Amino acid sequence: MEKEKEELIKSLYENVKIDNFINQSYNIVEKLSQYKNLDDTIEPIIKLIELNPDIDFGNPGPLVHYLEGLDEEEYAIKLIESLKRNPTEQTLFMFNRMINGVDDYMKEEYLHLLESINDSLDISENIKSVVQDYLSFQRTENEITKGNKLQEVDIVLIKPLSSKSDLIKIKKILGLEQSTKELLDGTSKLPYTLIKSISIGRAKKKVNELGDISLKIQLV
Repeated sequence: MEKEKEELIKSLYENVKIDNFINQSYNIVEKLSQYKNLDDTIEPIIKLIELNPDIDFGNPGPLVHYLEGLDEEEYAIKLIESLKRNPTEQTLFMFNRMINGVDDYMKEEYLHLLESINDSLDISENIKSVVQDYLSFQRTENEITKGNKLQEVDIVLIKPLSSKSDLIKIKKILGLEQSTKELLDGTSKLPYTLIKSISIGRAKKKVNELGDISLKIQLV
């Protein structure tokens, strides 16, 4: 790795615990993007994320966007290595995004990895819960596809939201016409259908854009 790139990666590690780290990340990623060969930056950035499970890296944030724009195979290899070492909420979130973009064969391979993580005795109950939520989400996707149902589904909220800001985000990304007050009233009684009869492809894309909130949503 060139010295200039090493210095930029080093600055990520040095600043990871500051309050405006996400803004710093945007600046560093922009500088990194000026170089041609960036695949050697994949592993150190994934390790940074792995070693700092309590840091907010964004949703998905500049580092994840940056990694997803590099070599897909190398990114998958390094991310899987990280998950086998020490799965975190952020790296599992990254892996779920990766699963959303692969074919059925690779999806099954990746879901087997999630199942093996779920069966591990070395993970916390919190991480186990996150893994199970992603497994449930992805299995539901598979059943919809394999069942050869109509190419339309409903987007349904099945778990309580953490804050009003989550509801505002859902309203914006899904393009809901209801007022925030109407949505607050509706989502107080679960399950709550957010959108009816939307194509599977569009539904999957929109739910993926919701980030962590997607764990509280099901396509039915």
